[in-house]
Amino acid sequence: MCYVWEFPLQYYTHREKMRQIGREQDLEKINRTALKIAREVANDTGTLMAGGICNTNLYVEGNLESEDQIRTMFQEQVCSYYVCMYSRAG
Repeated sequence: MCYVWEFPLQYYTHREKMRQIGREQDLEKINRTALKIAREVANDTGTLMAGGICNTNLYVEGNLESEDQIRTMFQEQVCSYYVCMYSRAG
């Protein structure tokens, strides 16, 4: 039997949401902490670690600026995930 720990990055938050509440500077720390915890649990339990990216309400059809913002946001989330996935230290 194989168990998988799956977690949403940033607990359904992203840079724009954090900016709206004045905590944009905390985003990377939140990401790294959540990923470190997930990595530790997976290591301790011998399970797999998987992740995903959160959705957004920033999309405006036909608006290239919103598409660029979203692309940047998703890239940031994916990069945080891969840094943790391929670093045993988290």
